[in-house]
Amino acid sequence: IAINPSNNAEVVVTFGGYLNDCVWMTTNGGLNWARRTGTAPDTLPAIQVNTVRYHPLNTNWVYVGTDLGVFASEDKGLTWNITPGFAGNDGPVNVEVDELFWQGNEFLIAATHGRGMFRTRPRVSLHVDLANPNPGDGTPINPYRLLQDAINAQGNGTPIFIKSGTYQQGGLIFYR
Repeated sequence: IAINPSNNAEVVVTFGGYLNDCVWMTTNGGLNWARRTGTAPDTLPAIQVNTVRYHPLNTNWVYVGTDLGVFASEDKGLTWNITPGFAGNDGPVNVEVDELFWQGNEFLIAATHGRGMFRTRPRVSLHVDLANPNPGDGTPINPYRLLQDAINAQGNGTPIFIKSGTYQQGGLIFYR
């Protein structure tokens, strides 16, 4: 069960089973429920859903831990994607995720069955400022210096805020 941190009438629940109806949401304190397993082609597989969490800073983002790993939704379960969606993933892929929890507002922790725990930083936004003398971490108070660093850190739906300036860093390719 996950309760929206900014609206306690909105709740997402998951339950076990190998059907495509294991995630449900209410927006009115339980009077009505709607299935939130996505719409084709962006649906959750018919798999056991073990845990659910809202992003603490963007409650449109919902994460579920399943018997196949972590799935993310940026629209409260209307569509789902595997997180993160890029090659070189070190996260829990094809492993049972029994619990998700937040370390502060920054890190999502996935506790798995048999592969330990994994930590990721789903970013609400990234910042770039060429004038920053440090390498930066993409936060507003310590932005990345290079555009490419922000592009590499960006996930689906993560906006990049670029301070104006002349960034002569070669050709850049943005995906999505």
